[in-house]
Amino acid sequence: LTADSAGDKSGAEEVNPLIEQGKQAYFNQTDYDAAIGYFNQITTDSQYYVEAQYYLAHAQLQNKNYTPAIQHFNFLLNQPELPAFMNRSKIQWHQLLAKVGNGATLSDVEAELDQFIQDGEPPFNQKAVDLKAQLNSFWRSISF
Repeated sequence: LTADSAGDKSGAEEVNPLIEQGKQAYFNQTDYDAAIGYFNQITTDSQYYVEAQYYLAHAQLQNKNYTPAIQHFNFLLNQPELPAFMNRSKIQWHQLLAKVGNGATLSDVEAELDQFIQDGEPPFNQKAVDLKAQLNSFWRSISF
């Protein structure tokens, strides 16, 4: 499983030092543990909380901490509005990857994959076709 880059442009004019340090750790140093530490310091009452949750979700996914990644992605998907730099389809796709990483089977995620295919939004439609084929493969279905 490979996740896409989280993206790094919030469009905010003000900057939060913890967000900036977290992005530095995430993008420039690929130190996801450090990034998680910075983003976790952003409190729920901060105007940067949603942005921190976005980067936390991606850092957790990169670190293969799938359960917290799913939770952070779920938080984002439950927001009525997201900052312009966040793409809801991309968040849904990464949440799906976290579910698969966490052990979800084809039957667990088939409806979500089919929705991506039906929506026809590139590149997620083809990625969904490919992931569905992978999850349906003979070797994946064998349990040891």
